[in-house]
Amino acid sequence: MVDCKGIVAFSKNMDRVPEIHLTHGELGNIIRIAVSCVIYKIQGVDNAETLIKLLCTKLLPPGVNAEIQGGGLGNLEQEALFGLKRGIAGILGTGSNSCLWNGCGVECSFPAGGYLLGDEGSGNWIGRAILSDFAKGLMPEDLTRFFVERYNLDYPRLVGQLYSNPHPGKYLSSFALFATEHKSHPYMAELVSRGFKLFLERNVLRYPRCREENLGFAGSVAAVFSTQLESACLAEGLRSPKILRSPIDELVKLYL
Repeated sequence: MVDCKGIVAFSKNMDRVPEIHLTHGELGNIIRIAVSCVIYKIQGVDNAETLIKLLCTKLLPPGVNAEIQGGGLGNLEQEALFGLKRGIAGILGTGSNSCLWNGCGVECSFPAGGYLLGDEGSGNWIGRAILSDFAKGLMPEDLTRFFVERYNLDYPRLVGQLYSNPHPGKYLSSFALFATEHKSHPYMAELVSRGFKLFLERNVLRYPRCREENLGFAGSVAAVFSTQLESACLAEGLRSPKILRSPIDELVKLYL
């Protein structure tokens, strides 16, 4: 067995090594299934690896076992962004996190913190900022009217729904859609840019030589607000980032 740099990491003599022949379509399906399960896991499905194993048994030839190593799924976004090259990867979706990818694996990272302690610039953060401004009367009047019409909320109802919700993180992130619908509004553009600036300060600028590294982002929030994200990166002196909504297509190009 060799690592991604071609160095022999482990070897063992075997009397018989089974041959596996996969068509491009089969391999492509496996990649797409794996990425889909990562997305499901982000959204709260905890048995993503079990799903992959089950689906792979339907695709692989009889007698071939699909082994999914724990933790391996988390590298799909990094591989899609950089392949075997170094780079700082940021995930901006419902939540947010980052890592320094060395081409083989994660070299270092910082705790994401979740919707209470972190998730800067994510759907959670954007939703929380929108609700906070609405509650305190800081949202512009025109957007406030749209917001009330859309969600039928006032302060007591908002507080009741938020603090009684069994999944407050999902509840907060659901309001990020309002930001998407009004992303051209100056208020919303500034709010999202503020979240991205905070994400960069707390998660990206802390890496050594961060301004020299390749930079990439994956996730729905990164893709929808790509203009603000790129501007925030350039304002901090970082490289122009590669931005992907989903890693699927890049992984297919990488492995097929």
